[in-house]
Amino acid sequence: MNKHRNACYGLGIFLIAFSQITAASDIDLFELSLEELMQMPVEIASKKEQSLLHAPAAVTVLTAEDIQRSGLTSLPEVLRLIPGATVSRYDANKWAISIRGFSNRFANQLLVLMDGRTLYSPLFSGTYWDAQDVVLNDIERIEVVRGSGGTLWGANAVNGVINIITKSAKTTQGTLVDATVGDTDTRELFNVRSGFMVGTLPARLYFIHRNMDSGEIMGPESGNLNYRPVGEQANDEWHKQQMGGRIENACDELCWNTAFDVNRARLQQSRIARPAPQQPLQAFDDEITSHGWNINQVVANPKSVMPWKAQFYMDHNEREDASIKTDIDKYNLEFHQTISMGADANSTLTYGGQTQFTDIMAQGKTSFIFSPEQYDEERYNVFAQWDKHLFRFDESLLQGDVFMTLGSKLEKVSAVGSETLPNLRLRWEWNEKHLLWSSISEAVRQPSYADRFAAIAVGNLITPIGNPSLTPEKMQATELGYRGVLHEKLSVDLALYEHDYTDLIANNHNDNELGLRGYEAVVSWRPLSSLSVQANYNHQYAYNEGATAFRNSPLPRDAGSININWRILHTVEFNLYHYYSDKLRTTAAGVDVGNINRVDANVQWTPSPTMTFALIFQNINDPVHFENIDTQRLSSGVERSAMARVLVRY
Repeated sequence: MNKHRNACYGLGIFLIAFSQITAASDIDLFELSLEELMQMPVEIASKKEQSLLHAPAAVTVLTAEDIQRSGLTSLPEVLRLIPGATVSRYDANKWAISIRGFSNRFANQLLVLMDGRTLYSPLFSGTYWDAQDVVLNDIERIEVVRGSGGTLWGANAVNGVINIITKSAKTTQGTLVDATVGDTDTRELFNVRSGFMVGTLPARLYFIHRNMDSGEIMGPESGNLNYRPVGEQANDEWHKQQMGGRIENACDELCWNTAFDVNRARLQQSRIARPAPQQPLQAFDDEITSHGWNINQVVANPKSVMPWKAQFYMDHNEREDASIKTDIDKYNLEFHQTISMGADANSTLTYGGQTQFTDIMAQGKTSFIFSPEQYDEERYNVFAQWDKHLFRFDESLLQGDVFMTLGSKLEKVSAVGSETLPNLRLRWEWNEKHLLWSSISEAVRQPSYADRFAAIAVGNLITPIGNPSLTPEKMQATELGYRGVLHEKLSVDLALYEHDYTDLIANNHNDNELGLRGYEAVVSWRPLSSLSVQANYNHQYAYNEGATAFRNSPLPRDAGSININWRILHTVEFNLYHYYSDKLRTTAAGVDVGNINRVDANVQWTPSPTMTFALIFQNINDPVHFENIDTQRLSSGVERSAMARVLVRY
């Protein structure tokens, strides 16, 4: 393992050394028509740049302006803006985020990346959202695929892929100071970022300081079965500091950038446990500490006739609470290239590969342990995807071009085995305003370290609750979608899907199956040049609901949101957001979470290009509500809150 890891590390250092030898500004979306918005470039659907209109998948793009208008202050909360996403908060520092079902804190069917770097924890294949932070002003866009992305992105890209793309150092020159203070949730949030030149190289440094207040304990409907008095503080504060930076070249031909982050955090929680065997459950105050760092190096030649991109990153994270201490290192190296083929370049071939090595140390501090405590995992994959123009309609009733995308990925994980992840997509581009697409694809979720090696120790007796023989969970997706501009003031994005899951893991065995059907609709309306309205609605339902893996993963049947953005004056904007989700079924906790019905609003005043003031109001319609239940920890309510924000650029 060390030999392979050192080889990967050496290749990454070579990329960094080679790059040392050898973007656009923020867009005002009010100035763009709906048709122009459909031409926004995305890469997540094909690993090559194409317009949103031409992407044959259920794709959403959140722009920098979308994020700034929302008034949301953390990355997990920003993901509420994604149509079809389920975002619910357990307490002030924990969230359940998923797309198309399987919504719990350790949801492992969603792959999340930042600038192409995977954020999931190999401990449980999900994401510790409290460990993910970024200066929200430095996000260029967030690209989202709702549905399978296994062929391009590999394991765990089952129900969706989220890639958070940050701005270049060139477009973040100067200094930015962003300060937010609030009465409840966000007690204080302070971001500072400085962009500067190192000779001819653009660079930036940033610092984040975050303090989240403790939430309020609610009653039995929130899972508080007389553990603590209702109305008390839930002991779930969140304190975090993070710093980092980026340096890059001018990108005339060969482009490179190097980025790093260093973070530390302290989180509070109230853990539910038995003080001794046979004694009743009680709530104990507990503290989580975490710290880590990462280095991400990218070298690319996007302007070549055969554009390519190589990426290497190292990621280290340590985390400890009263029950477990973990130390995890990831080393990743990947490459992909696109080649134009045919006399008229009417087809392209994108191919590439990835190798990843992970060192895991997980030490149990109570009866919950891992056996073995140390584990090394190796992962390799190669993929190829062919995009081909099939034919053109020239009839009066049928017009436009038909394309086919055919691809597959071969992935091997040490001690688990190999999987093939095929993908077939068809798209009909009817002029520059309409796209009809369909797809059949497969994806897998690899068993995590906890799935395979978790155990319970009582004295010298160790009882496995994991199973080293587990195989990957499998999913086959069938999708049909339409995206188009119906009128200069109206556009729609529709998707129908059916997901068939097999070999779902429950009770230490791959013995569950599940079917999921649903549809998603996003409507954008621009009645005035200064007013935009977006509404989205998604409905989903499961068949074969007896699957244990599904019963423990709440699923709202109906969810949606309405966003209204109104530029009242040239310098004043009013933004209103309504989020709705019907009740989550949580049979594991013995109760159902009620409907989430939340209204946020903010007013932003920009008297000059260098200064913005905002008043932000969240959960206006309800003094306090809860959104999800953690059966191992007390959940707290989301309180009505008001915040003031000042943003200065110079």
